[in-house]
Amino acid sequence: MARQVVCVGHALAVEEGVRKQGAKGRAAMSEPPSTSPGTDATREDRVVDFLRGMGSRLRAHRLTQAAPFWLAATGTGLIAVLYAHAYSAAVATAQSLLQAHPYALLAVSPVCFLAGWWLVQRFAPAASGSGIPQVMTLLELDPVANDAAFNRMVGWRVLVVKILSSLCCALGGGAIGREGPMIQIAASLFHAVGGAFRRFIPAPNHHGWIVTGGAAGIAAAFNTPLGGIVFAVEELASQGFNKFKTHLITAVIISGMVAQTFLGPYLLFGYPAVGELGPTLFIGFAVLVGVVAGFGGGVFGKVLVLASARLRALPLARRATFAAACGVVVALVAMVQGPGVLGGGVELVKEFLFVPERHATPALLVTRWVTTVVSYLAGCAGGVFAPSLALGASVGSVLEGWLTSGNANLMILLGMVAFLAGVTRAPFTAFVLVVEMTDRHAAIFPLMLAAISGALAAHVVDPVSFYHRQRRVFAAWFKDAILDSRPEMRGVLVSQAMTRNPVTLAPATPLAEVMHVANQTGHAVFPVVSVEGRLVGLVAMADVRHHLEDASVLPLVVAGDIMRTHLVTVVDGDTLETGLKRLMTSKLNAIPVVAGEDPHRLVGCLTEGDIVKALASRGSRPPTGEFPAVQAR
Repeated sequence: MARQVVCVGHALAVEEGVRKQGAKGRAAMSEPPSTSPGTDATREDRVVDFLRGMGSRLRAHRLTQAAPFWLAATGTGLIAVLYAHAYSAAVATAQSLLQAHPYALLAVSPVCFLAGWWLVQRFAPAASGSGIPQVMTLLELDPVANDAAFNRMVGWRVLVVKILSSLCCALGGGAIGREGPMIQIAASLFHAVGGAFRRFIPAPNHHGWIVTGGAAGIAAAFNTPLGGIVFAVEELASQGFNKFKTHLITAVIISGMVAQTFLGPYLLFGYPAVGELGPTLFIGFAVLVGVVAGFGGGVFGKVLVLASARLRALPLARRATFAAACGVVVALVAMVQGPGVLGGGVELVKEFLFVPERHATPALLVTRWVTTVVSYLAGCAGGVFAPSLALGASVGSVLEGWLTSGNANLMILLGMVAFLAGVTRAPFTAFVLVVEMTDRHAAIFPLMLAAISGALAAHVVDPVSFYHRQRRVFAAWFKDAILDSRPEMRGVLVSQAMTRNPVTLAPATPLAEVMHVANQTGHAVFPVVSVEGRLVGLVAMADVRHHLEDASVLPLVVAGDIMRTHLVTVVDGDTLETGLKRLMTSKLNAIPVVAGEDPHRLVGCLTEGDIVKALASRGSRPPTGEFPAVQAR
């Protein structure tokens, strides 16, 4: 079979031709210059080669690699500022409407909740909820092999729908936050910018883009640069942080500086006084509040997971009715309890910290819990980060009323840290965020103790955090709704759908030539075939990036050095259903197809595009983006 193979023989032939051409050139040095067309062609080739080399060096330059991150970080800061203003205006409108015309809110809330739910269901189902589980899901997928999932969970459409849906919910008085959504919004922006600059970044680390975007989003939303970095390390990328830590830290700094340029060097919760910190408060109250609030955070997350699983099993029409009913419930509770149960809860926490006569009552804690749960279950876009802090502050304030520790503000901060740690199981993120948002470094040790106590207490309720439970749901949605096996695949053989005569490499192909072939073809996976025609490995462009960081070793690296030798293959006689399962197992966008009688003889490649074309030719509709009835697991 004829293949486009970059092989050792070809390299030797080129080298021999260069030697002959050099000999001719030396013999011609004593002759007068020629003006033949051949000489002009040679000069043109040299100019082309020079420009091509300059372009390759420019693309590999660190500044070129970093510039897209800076651009995306600047955009994240600007979006965070505009989103914060719009969200605050929506919450203020709902609270004003409650105080001026309470029954009007009863009419407006269900309409707003239904509109927010419809936007998500109609345009971007993956934009529902906080957005953090979606980002976590993407970090477990190969971005090339699962391009459909990336486009459904992050991208321009998700960005716009996320903002509009959450604003609709906030306008209706929903007790949801903007901080969690900002993580998915920033990840969407970074993913979009990374895609736009793909031709300038030969082997982009898509996971790095997603993690960096998430960290920049939380840094810009809370004005907590350290919190963004810690969140990225603790929740998103504990394994691969070193690969993109410079870009991540730079993006956090830029997005935070942009946000501060327009909003000022503010602290989200001001500078609350915490008084003297005695040993009793350090150990006793920190552990007590941590256990109570952390346990409450675990219960809160568990309720959201179980209720969400039941709601996803409902028909679409009943879910629409439920979304409107959620708006009615929130409005009724607000009419009874007051504006403190509306919005993300940031202003409520400020009142607890800076208004001496303002403290939480058990009734406020319960009603705030109800509106937060109901708002999230409505199916709109909206996070639980800020609402968790508000619930934790309410727990701390209630415990202070019962125990009279003498340091109400510290009890409130302890409750915030512990409740958030109970929901997220990220204690380091919890106390770093609260310390940065209040500048109370003197209380860092009791806050750390409360965070760890809260995470341990929540583990009793459920050993898996709320975000990781929801991540599993989105992973199952991706499998069932996008790439799950379809009956039509069972009647199609791999040999009928595969790409024949794939572009291959030889083990001795230089890395520079590999990059050139990748840029020319746009492929991300190349089988490696020996001189004898045997399949010996596979080069995935996702594995190439770290070899590009050191230009000095670039000429020394060949395909045989970076190829994968443990391969996932499919036989040409297998069904397309089997081919899809093997493709998903490989986490690549293409796998080698081998002959049934000889597993080392390459006969083609099977790609995602091949599967889509095969289904289209049989009249099968492509998978839609509807959110199926997936049980949490």
